Amino acid sequence: MKKGFIVPAIILAGAALAASAVFVFSELGSDGQDFLASSQNPQWVEKAGEGLIAPACASSNPSTYVCDGTTPKVTISFVNESGTMCNYDLEITGIKARDNIEDFTLQAGGVGSWTFSGVNGGSYLWSVFSQDHCNGTGNYDFVETGGLVEGLNCAAYTLTVNSSGASGVAITSSTGHGGTTNYSRTGLTSGTAVSLTAPATSGGMNFSSWTGCDSVSGNTCNVTMNADRTVTANYVAQICGNGVDVGLRIYENNAVRKIAVVPDGAGISKLKIQARGSAWEVVTVDPSDPNASKMRIQTPAGIRALCLLP
Repeated sequence: MKKGFIVPAIILAGAALAASAVFVFSELGSDGQDFLASSQNPQWVEKAGEGLIAPACASSNPSTYVCDGTTPKVTISFVNESGTMCNYDLEITGIKARDNIEDFTLQAGGVGSWTFSGVNGGSYLWSVFSQDHCNGTGNYDFVETGGLVEGLNCAAYTLTVNSSGASGVAITSSTGHGGTTNYSRTGLTSGTAVSLTAPATSGGMNFSSWTGCDSVSGNTCNVTMNADRTVTANYVAQICGNGVDVGLRIYENNAVRKIAVVPDGAGISKLKIQARGSAWEVVTVDPSDPNASKMRIQTPAGIRALCLLP
């Protein structure tokens, strides 16, 4: 009767988390002989009168990889579970052939590991072989454990940081990716975390929003690099120079409207009022400003309009 084992080989990443993989073993029905195993066809049989011959001499550990620049460095490992010292031969598809020479001599419970350089997007099947399930000598014909490594990604990506509504915005970064818009940062490996913070004002414009981020907290944009990315800090015109409401009103278009003021000393207007126990400058804007009221005043700089607050 055909049976099967599934040994998980979850791929963890030092710089990125790769996809899970599953290595499947299968067993054939009894035919009186052990089946010669290979990494492409890892099989064994139930010997007549002896019961099932199963791979009980080793088990795989989760494989890992880290990014050395843009090169994935993969480490595979396994444990000797035979209860005695055992020799093992390792095969990795496209990396290392099985050569019937022991690559590991492990005491019971010992761990064997092997590190190799992979390629981005590569897939590597690995198998560990013993001599008669650690019970004999001769060729390494008995597969014990193995795994499939895939989903490797240490590619280098480019982050582009732009601004809209304001130019030359000084972006700060707690992760070392700041600059003055518009700018780019190249050579960022997969999984690199980026944090960018835009100033509240720039060039007389107010920060409005970020676009292109994975998440935003206040003025901070967070991105994890898994492809080339572009983010934009958006700015909008200040409303009445960031003026405030202290109760100054006019009647316009059949409605009572608020007039913007700023603390005295700002130096933006010689028109002043007293309110709330303090002096304030009344904000004036160009009559073409979308927030300009219909009330005009003559100033040394020309005709100005009072500024309406929303």
